[in-house]
Amino acid sequence: MMNQTNNVIARNVATKQSLRRRTDPPQAEKPGLLRFLRSVVMTVLISSIPFFAFAATYDIKEMTPQVQQALHGRQGRYDELQSSKSSGTVGENNQGYVEVLKSEGNASTIVSQENADRRTIYHAIVEQNHLGPSGLSQVELAFAEVQREKARK
Repeated sequence: MMNQTNNVIARNVATKQSLRRRTDPPQAEKPGLLRFLRSVVMTVLISSIPFFAFAATYDIKEMTPQVQQALHGRQGRYDELQSSKSSGTVGENNQGYVEVLKSEGNASTIVSQENADRRTIYHAIVEQNHLGPSGLSQVELAFAEVQREKARK
């Protein structure tokens, strides 16, 4: 009887491990990074529906190394960027990018890096969703609208 119980337990454990392997994200995908990407894309695309009505069907379809690097860079500087915004050193413009408002500390470095990463993400959305020549400006404007909405809260 004990042997049968052990076999049942072993099968249950093996089944759970097999299911876990099938449902866990691949090692190459970092769950925090993936969550952040989904958050950024969904915020940009869904929150701006009145302005960019067809945006909800577009997102990052392929997590390229460039997109991963851009998202990782944005995560890494998030607190510093928020602090710079709060102090009035850096602000959002109406084109989906940040700009230096007061030339203090490393504001220009933060702005340059943040804008480069945003540009990488915007281009990936445009390319992967075949948005054509006007796609980049539409994505930039949609992101700018989302940032305006966040600022109002």
